[in-house]
Amino acid sequence: MGADASAKKTPPVPEIVQLPIRVRIWADREVSIAHHAKTLARVRGVTAVAIDDAAKVATVTYTGDYKGLSEVGSAVNGQGAVIDPTWFAVRGAPSGLAKLPENLARARGVKRVQAVAGGAEFWASVPELDLDTILGSCPKLSFVNCDLLEIALTPGSDAGKSEEFRKRLLETRGVLRADLSGATMRILALKGRVTPDALKKLGAPFEIEITPLRK
Repeated sequence: MGADASAKKTPPVPEIVQLPIRVRIWADREVSIAHHAKTLARVRGVTAVAIDDAAKVATVTYTGDYKGLSEVGSAVNGQGAVIDPTWFAVRGAPSGLAKLPENLARARGVKRVQAVAGGAEFWASVPELDLDTILGSCPKLSFVNCDLLEIALTPGSDAGKSEEFRKRLLETRGVLRADLSGATMRILALKGRVTPDALKKLGAPFEIEITPLRK
């Protein structure tokens, strides 16, 4: 076998990154998340862990490739998820796929994009992500690994209770982000983890009735 043939079979060197990773832990305001620090510190590539109990967020210092980021999220065993940078997979109409990576890269919060068959993958900061730009980046765009739900709250709902409900959602397993705009709330959640019926039950203690607008 010639040298050229051997070179073709050599796998590409993974892209090494050095960055802080934020992990949201789903816990109520009375529960400390400090006990997760030792678990996260044992993940390959992690050299430091800082805990923000008020925000329920752990920030880890990580060196490695992007695929290794999934190990950080898996370490908390379903009790939390990486929110920056988070991996997303999207699919769209064939007519818009050629420009999809370019359009996604323009969205606020997006840090890395790569094309895949039928769509794209990207890594982004959940709190900073411009969802409107993402949704407009390709016709019929949909998330593969997440659910984007839109709900209408009871007309005339108390603004204070609506905000408390939003905060409660961020403590709910599976919820990555909850945006409140007037009487409408948009929720980004892990695939299959949050349902309209579950949202109605969560809203009941706050005397908020919920009507699904988008599933």
